Amino acid sequence: MVLSSIVITCLFCYDYRLFIPVLLAVTCGLRRGEICALRWRNVRLTGAAELAIVGSTEQTKAGIREKETKSGRARTVALTTLAIDELRLHKVRQAQELLRLGIRQSDDMYVVAQARPAAEAEQPDARVRALHSEHCIAEGPLS
Repeated sequence: MVLSSIVITCLFCYDYRLFIPVLLAVTCGLRRGEICALRWRNVRLTGAAELAIVGSTEQTKAGIREKETKSGRARTVALTTLAIDELRLHKVRQAQELLRLGIRQSDDMYVVAQARPAAEAEQPDARVRALHSEHCIAEGPLS
C-alpha cells in the first residue's frame, strides 16, 4: 500500500471505532493481535511516550486467547505526536462510555474494546472484517 493510500485510509476511518486500530497499525507497525491485546497499563502518554508490546491475542475455535508476541519477546514502540494526541482523546471517550455503563476505567482495560460490561478484548478477525466492511481496505475479499 502506498503512503497516500495509508493516509486516505486513516482519514476515512477517523469517525469510526476503527481509527485507533488503523492508526496504531500504520504509525507503530503493530500487528492486529498486538493491537487487540494492548492494555492501558502498557501505554505511556507522557515523557518518552511509548507502547510496551507484551502480548498478542488470537482467535481460536474455543474463543479468544492471549499469547506471546510473534517474536516471543516484549518490545517498546515510540509514539508519534499524532498517536499520542489521538490516544489521549480515545482514553477520555472510552472512560465516558464506560461510565455510562457504571464502570470505572482502569489501566487493566484494553485500549481497543467496545464499551460493554466486561470491556473485553476485541476479536482480531472481527477488526479486520470491520475494516473491510467499512471500505477502509479496498483490496478485494478477505481470504
